[in-house]
Amino acid sequence: MFYHFHGRRRGRVMAMEALYRHHQMAEDPLRILEEILRREQAEEREASLARQIVEAYQTNRPRIQQLLEDALENWDLHRLMLLDRTILEVGLAEILGVPDTPPQVAINEAVELAKIYSSEKSPAFVNGVLDAIRKKLEAGPP
Repeated sequence: MFYHFHGRRRGRVMAMEALYRHHQMAEDPLRILEEILRREQAEEREASLARQIVEAYQTNRPRIQQLLEDALENWDLHRLMLLDRTILEVGLAEILGVPDTPPQVAINEAVELAKIYSSEKSPAFVNGVLDAIRKKLEAGPP
């Protein structure tokens, strides 16, 4: 991964790399993240956000998968490009598990990750999926 960012965005990129590698190698994402943080000599603010995102992913994994599957309507989560799926998971984990990040900021940052690292159509896709989930979460149970 390229780490030419600083601060919170760099933390998100490190969390994205950890979850991406987790999906590829089926290893503990927190262990992978700690390796990345050491390798990249992450600053505390970056490391803290990356850990919060990965821990939120682990804690909320079944809920994250269900929310994504519901939002995808007639599309299997495992058929998505792995990078897009990972970006969605990072954004949703941040929404669910990082209370000091407003949901719209988490969505905007996920869209930025999609612009930088994924395909031309990915930013609009990521925005649409995460915004639909945000609205559903804000509306509460039916």
